[in-house]
Amino acid sequence: MDQLMLLKPGKDFSEEIFKYRNAFIIAGESMDGTGSLYRMPDPNEWLSQVEDLSKPETVPEDWVVTSQYICVRPYDNRLVGMIQLRHELNEYLELYGGHVEFSVLPEDRGKGYATWMLKNVLYYARQLGL
Repeated sequence: MDQLMLLKPGKDFSEEIFKYRNAFIIAGESMDGTGSLYRMPDPNEWLSQVEDLSKPETVPEDWVVTSQYICVRPYDNRLVGMIQLRHELNEYLELYGGHVEFSVLPEDRGKGYATWMLKNVLYYARQLGL
């Protein structure tokens, strides 16, 4: 899986984020590991929320600090998956969510991308003491 990169999402991937969201909406599937992306048709609005959730001082009440990553195939610069790492858990997440959530584009499943994302996000989880 040398052909993948785990990156922090940025405006340079706005178009890919928009395409990712639409693929899940068309498929009628949930977008695990993407936060509120399903409710946000504007990628820049979502990116702003991702930034807010990454810092303790800007996380809304009853939410937790979260690191958001996108999984990109460098040879075509395509976003194929997303994964979220929650730095801590609240009562709801202890029951229903956990520290990690992820999704892979429907057409890119079965290629080992989810396994690769999880393996590589563990490095960041260890840095947080998880």
